[in-house]
This record gives sequence, structure tokens and C-alpha cells, in this order.
Amino acid sequence: MSLIWLDSENCGWVIYPLRNDRHALSPNPRDPIRLLPAARPEKTAAFVGCYSNPAGGEIWILECPASVRVRINGDPVYLGVHTLKDRDEIVLAGKSRFYFSLEELAHVEPFPGAAQPVFCARCKKPIEKGTLAVRCPSSTCRQWSHQAEKMPCWTYGPTCPMCDQPSKLDPAEYRWTPEVL
Repeated sequence: MSLIWLDSENCGWVIYPLRNDRHALSPNPRDPIRLLPAARPEKTAAFVGCYSNPAGGEIWILECPASVRVRINGDPVYLGVHTLKDRDEIVLAGKSRFYFSLEELAHVEPFPGAAQPVFCARCKKPIEKGTLAVRCPSSTCRQWSHQAEKMPCWTYGPTCPMCDQPSKLDPAEYRWTPEVL
């Protein structure tokens, strides 16, 4: 699930999870982010939306009307459309600051199954459909590991068996936050 990190004057950085809908980003500090019905036009907001990528996966796009001043990573958005990448800084009207993030947290879920057998990254045994498992949230890994009571493969070691992603579950923490900057 993609996220927007919102720089809130009162609370520091606040995380806003994005669903596969359109969201309005506004320079108004009282209402900075909200789910937006697709047919509702706004002249004072930029829009973040998720679209299907013909090559597979999702593409997140920032759209903004000409009346909204937007900068992405310090550069102005002239054409009104920008494809978002992980950790992009979005500044509206020179005052509201957001960060877009593709990072996910590790979580236990029933394994959905696959056309071909999938083997646990740690124990190398097959993962059966419906078995509790964790999919590594790292965008470069995405390997599955068991996480059942008798087979806690994901949390067995300090990191994913295939990459350096921490295997912490409760409470899971984001590896990157805007405070890192």
C-alpha cells in the first residue's frame, strides 16, 4: 500500500495510507488530504491517483490544475501531470509539504496461492494456499516465508532470508521516514 507522509505543524510527520482511488492534496492545513470522488473537480488541490500499468503493477500519478503551484523534489510541475516515485517530495503553494512512499510493512496473511508452487525463502518447504505467511515488503525481494505458530520462518532471523529487510512484525517500523532527510 502506498503512503503520503504529511508534514503536520502540530504532530510532526503523519502517515496517510493511499487506496487505489484519487486523493486530493490541498495547501489548506485543516484539510490537507482527503479521498476524492472521481467526478468532483477542484481548483485548489493537486490529485494523486493510482492507475494500472500495462506492463503490470501500478503507477501513481500526481495531477494538478494550472492554478495550483506544485514542486516535485524542488522542480516545478509544468505540464500538470507527474509520475510519482518512492520518496518524492511534493510541495504545494510553497507551504504544504508531503512525501510519497511505496514502502509497505511486513504483515501476516493467508498465502493466496499461485499457479506454480511457492517455496518458503527460509525453510525451502512449499507454502500451501491459506497457510499464514509473510511476503517480504521490499520492492526488490517480495519473497514469501511461513509465519505459522509451528513454522515462524519470517521472524526466525533478524532479517528476511533473501535480503536485508528487517523481519520485525510487532510493531513493524518503516525503514525510511522524512526525518531521515
